[in-house]
Amino acid sequence: MSVLTALKPFNDHKDKWSGTYVGVFQHAEETAQGARDMVDNNVADVLPPLDVYLGQNVLASIPGGTVGSKPGSIFTAAASIRVKVFGKGSHGSMPQLGIDPVVLASYIFMRLQTIVAREIAPSDTAVVTVGSIQAGAKSNIIPDDATLPINPVFTGATVSNLLINATAGLIPVSLWVLQARAATLEEQIAETKQRLKEAQEEYA
Repeated sequence: MSVLTALKPFNDHKDKWSGTYVGVFQHAEETAQGARDMVDNNVADVLPPLDVYLGQNVLASIPGGTVGSKPGSIFTAAASIRVKVFGKGSHGSMPQLGIDPVVLASYIFMRLQTIVAREIAPSDTAVVTVGSIQAGAKSNIIPDDATLPINPVFTGATVSNLLINATAGLIPVSLWVLQARAATLEEQIAETKQRLKEAQEEYA
């Protein structure tokens, strides 16, 4: 509807301009799937030659009836990454028999927040959002897996590549660190128990 509203003044005031104005509606712009569908269906082939391309979007912070513009990018771009973490299901009363994918997913979520803080320059714009952590259906059951839909938002191709590569590279590292810590903790507990046993035998 916003595109139709933007086109109406051109139709109402044909005496004030000349040329051909083409309004193209893009669906699913948030995920870029709409752009992919348009390319796959050769939309450009049915359009007349165009001298100027203008991209428009609705922004709630701009008052109705006004148009905002600036040189270069005015909006950020976004990517969509879906990560599935595999654990080992168990009952909530016996967590030691499983590997909790929700804990793994939570750890990954916290690590993701360090990308912007420590790998993106302060002069660049970027943010990493995890809109949900999807896992299980019962409060007392540790599920087998968890899914994180990750939404990196950025400006510029350089930041895009850095953000996506850092996100992808962080996942296996996070899982490895978690597993390493668990193994180390078990070894420390076993060693502590052995020393306590020896002390009890010697001084009891």
